[in-house]
Amino acid sequence: MIKTIAIKDNYAVQIVPDSWDKNIKVYLVDEVNDIQTTLATWQDGRWISDSCMNLNKFFEIINMYPKVKKYLKQTYQYLEANVYEANLKVWSKTFNCFKRRVKIKIYKALK
Repeated sequence: MIKTIAIKDNYAVQIVPDSWDKNIKVYLVDEVNDIQTTLATWQDGRWISDSCMNLNKFFEIINMYPKVKKYLKQTYQYLEANVYEANLKVWSKTFNCFKRRVKIKIYKALK
């Protein structure tokens, strides 16, 4: 589920989720020179970067391009959904009673 969003001046932002390590890496790709720079990594609930300048550039891009923010949220939801699907078993039953519909879900942790 790698997402690539084109931005101005022949650059693109690439969002790469890693389901195994449960992190998201964001790259800035120069399409003309074929150079890929790591802007930030979402790990353990916060954004981490090797350089403060890369992290600042990452937040500038998020503020300038709402599409990047939207895809980051979708990627985060994708990672969270995969975590719960792997560790939980869901039993669901819908009951109809006196014109009301009640849906019951029971979660069982697998380990």
